[in-house]
Amino acid sequence: MSAGGGAKGPRHYDWAAIDLLPEAVAGVYRLLIRRNRTTGELACYRCLSPHPVPIGTLVRVAGMRWRIEETFQAGKGLAGLDEHQVRRYTPWLRWVTLAMLAHAFLAVVRAREHRDHPVPDGLIALACNEIQRLFATPNNAARQPTRTPSALAPMAPPASSPGPHMPLPPPHNHTMKIHNHGWSISRPPPGSSGLGGSHRGRA
Repeated sequence: MSAGGGAKGPRHYDWAAIDLLPEAVAGVYRLLIRRNRTTGELACYRCLSPHPVPIGTLVRVAGMRWRIEETFQAGKGLAGLDEHQVRRYTPWLRWVTLAMLAHAFLAVVRAREHRDHPVPDGLIALACNEIQRLFATPNNAARQPTRTPSALAPMAPPASSPGPHMPLPPPHNHTMKIHNHGWSISRPPPGSSGLGGSHRGRA
């Protein structure tokens, strides 16, 4: 039985349910046991329902834990759910409430955008990450200083100033031969103009 879709597809496990003794709170108490089909690892869930429900319902509710964890991870990345620096319950509650409201706002904007402006084929629909970035971009752009061409002009060297004079390396005294093409280039003899320094010959 599958507990819902995961990052690698449906999560299939073996499930079993055992009735527990009733306690002070009215309802049906059951112990839901999950076994991994590959490793044999067991996990248990203590369940309470107002009336008897089939095991498939218990499995579906137990599988929602991954969705809750994904929501917490998204809240941390989008709204700074874990970036509080408080030590008392009241300020912590205020911070968490504002972060959850911000995350809910992004989710509502995404849902309305998908409903009112369907995405054409071949394009990816807007996600909460892109929407959060769109809201943050104008504020960040306003803080960036504008650099005009006049401000960039002093950074370039003046065109009229000559560069440093680099002396040419002295000529080589050896003869270079390229055997692949049959060319031989040698240093011209002293007193010549240098125009006849290259001649064709066999290597």
